[in-house]
Amino acid sequence: MKAPELVGDTWLGTAGRRLSLHDFRGRFLLLDFWTLCCVNCHHVLAELRPIEAEFADTLTVVGIHSPKFEFEKDSSSVLSAVHRHGIDHPVLNDPEMATWSAYNVRAWPTLILVDPVGEIVGTWSGEGHGHAISATLTDLIP
Repeated sequence: MKAPELVGDTWLGTAGRRLSLHDFRGRFLLLDFWTLCCVNCHHVLAELRPIEAEFADTLTVVGIHSPKFEFEKDSSSVLSAVHRHGIDHPVLNDPEMATWSAYNVRAWPTLILVDPVGEIVGTWSGEGHGHAISATLTDLIP
């Protein structure tokens, strides 16, 4: 399946630049659908750090903040969470959950792997999938 475009109101960690799927062409893209009040989402951040380091030459992680509660929609709340959790990768705030819906996400956290030509090649819900993501990347990277 072709990956849908990334839609939201604010990009964080991009020096004000709005990004699109086209900006990630030629690299694997791991989308991390999370919300700031989800402890499982916080655990996944720790799982992703070694993957980001191991595959730094071929992988970009992008957080898609998809709020569960009304107060989580505010970009300043998301920015505070990004700082609090030491998130270094770009984060898209998706307050209307447009990207969440386009990717048919149903749970926090959900991780979706997109290949360098924009095809979805893996989906994992919940935490504890770091090894599976690493193995998938190892299999797919030439």
